[in-house]
Amino acid sequence: MPIMSWDQTLDVGIPAMNREHQDILEVMNKIYDAKAQGRGGGFINDLVSKLGGVCVNHFRDEEALMHQIGYPGLGLHKQLHAKLLSQFSEHAKTIRAAGGRPTD
Repeated sequence: MPIMSWDQTLDVGIPAMNREHQDILEVMNKIYDAKAQGRGGGFINDLVSKLGGVCVNHFRDEEALMHQIGYPGLGLHKQLHAKLLSQFSEHAKTIRAAGGRPTD
């Protein structure tokens, strides 16, 4: 059972960005399902690493697109991305320290 499903309300009107958002949700759901199944260790750690990579790539692509179109909120959006990655990094460290067991 997914933690969050893609639907049309999440459509940003840019197919490449939609696909990347779907990829993020897919990995998040895999982590959620693995935790619900009692999985841990390297399996979860690999998924967490994959999620980090997917997010880093997406943020890079999104910022490049925003720069290309002259999006006025790019600076603030970059700050948001940096904050999210910092928070993610802390959560990933906690999960690794717990032997690949996500906390609630």
